[in-house]
Amino acid sequence: MMQDDLTPLSKLLRVSSLRHQVVSHNIANLNTPGFQKKSVVFEECLSGASLKESIEKTSPKIIESQNATQDTLSLEEEMHELNQNSLSHQVYLQAISQKIRGLKGAISGRF
Repeated sequence: MMQDDLTPLSKLLRVSSLRHQVVSHNIANLNTPGFQKKSVVFEECLSGASLKESIEKTSPKIIESQNATQDTLSLEEEMHELNQNSLSHQVYLQAISQKIRGLKGAISGRF
């Protein structure tokens, strides 16, 4: 049961970490001529049937921008994405911590 509850959350946490690395890479290469923006695609691939099952079966993909004029890098946009991702990461960490606290309480007999 613990594994079932934590698996989707830990997957979301790993995707969030990957997204942080990719956005940081984009920021580091803002002034690199010819650099193509990369992004992580995950949430867009989830099916609506069973979110938990969908999260477990879906793998994140790193894609490279194909249209350099449309997807030019902007420091403000990348920083915004980094901040949004950091907030998501914190939410996933809090959810995992809450589940673990609940399990500890159940094991020790305190709820």
